[in-house]
Amino acid sequence: MLAGQNRVELVYKDGKYSLHCAITGLIEKPEKPGDKLAAIDLGEIHAMAITDSSEALIVTGRALRSIKQYRAKRLASINQAMSRCKKHSRKWKKLLMAKRKLLAKTRRQILDLTHKITRKVTGWCIEHKIGRVAIGNLDGVQRNTSRKKAALKKQKSRKVNQKLSTWEFGKQTQLLEYKLSRVGIQLKKEDESYTSQTCPACGHRHKPKGRVFKCRCGYIEHRDIVGSLNFWRVNKYGEMKPQPTGKIIVKYLRPFVLRQKKVVVPAEPQALPKAG
Repeated sequence: MLAGQNRVELVYKDGKYSLHCAITGLIEKPEKPGDKLAAIDLGEIHAMAITDSSEALIVTGRALRSIKQYRAKRLASINQAMSRCKKHSRKWKKLLMAKRKLLAKTRRQILDLTHKITRKVTGWCIEHKIGRVAIGNLDGVQRNTSRKKAALKKQKSRKVNQKLSTWEFGKQTQLLEYKLSRVGIQLKKEDESYTSQTCPACGHRHKPKGRVFKCRCGYIEHRDIVGSLNFWRVNKYGEMKPQPTGKIIVKYLRPFVLRQKKVVVPAEPQALPKAG
C-alpha cells in the first residue's frame, strides 16, 4: 500500500487475532509549552514522583506490583505442575497453554497501566506549564540480578532481584518521552545519584528506612519527593544545593479510577389503599 494512505492489518498474537488500523489525518499543533523545569524520580512502589520545587505529583505503582506478584506465584505453580508431567503429554500441553495465556494477559495489563501512569504525568506537566523534564538514567540498575552474577558482586536478596528484574522503567521512560514530545515538552535523562539520600535543607546524607525521609535537622518529607526535589536542583543549579525548604504541595494519584459499587436504594413502601 502506498505511503500516506490508510492501512489495515490483521495480526495474530497471544493466540488471538486483532485488527490494527492506521488512519492518517491532520495533527493539531500543540500549544507552546511553558519554560518551567520539572524532575521525575522513578520508583518501584511509586512509579513516578514529579515536582517543580513548589508542587509535586506521586503516581502509585502498587497495582503494577500486585500484577507482577500474582504472575510470579501463578508461574511458579504452573512450572511445578509441568515438571511432574511427561513432556508433550496432554496435561503438559494444557499447562503450557495456561502459562502462555497468563503471560499474555499480565503483559496487556502492565502495558495498560504504564500508559495510564505516563498519561497522568503528562497531564500534570501540561497543567503546570512545564517545558523541560529531567528523568533519572537507570541504565544498569538491573545488572547482577541473577544469582550466578550476584555471587561475584554484592549479593542482593531474592525479593530485591525479582523487583529489579521485572521493573519496566525503560518502557515507562519511552512512553513518557513520546507523550511529552506530542505536546512540545522536552525529556532528558540525567544522573540522579544520591538524590534520595541527601537532605534538601541541610545537605546531610543518609539512607532512609521506609517511605518517609527524616533528617537530624528536623526536615521530614516523602522519600520520593526528596529525590525528585534534589534532582530538580541538580538540573537547575548544577548541584544539590541545600537551602531552607518549605512544605511542598503533594498530590497523590492512582493510575486508574476505582470502580464504585452501585448502591441500590430500596423504594419507599407505598401505603395500602383504605378499605371501603
